[in-house]
Amino acid sequence: MASEDMVIHGLTDSSGNPVTGAAAFREFHKTFRGAFPDMVIEVEDCIAEGDKVVARCAVRAKHTGDSLGVAATNADVDFTGIAICRIRNGRIVEAWNNFDFMRLNKQLGV
Repeated sequence: MASEDMVIHGLTDSSGNPVTGAAAFREFHKTFRGAFPDMVIEVEDCIAEGDKVVARCAVRAKHTGDSLGVAATNADVDFTGIAICRIRNGRIVEAWNNFDFMRLNKQLGV
């Protein structure tokens, strides 16, 4: 669960600002999922200590949608990333995302 005022560093909205709030994250996810409707995210490692949880992930998908401003290429893509979440009262209040979007863009020919 995400807090309504959470800040997600490393993900940006359409204006280039960090994604802030649960509603903005849902919109980001909807847009990303629109480009990759079959996206599978596999958590390869998960570590928790104190108020933080870290997940190392692998992402696989086929680019079949135009929602990211790039015409669908039907290319298979795979990339990795790490997300660190700070938790307060059982909700994510801040997150840091570092996903290999350079690899993703290369696979899409961007």
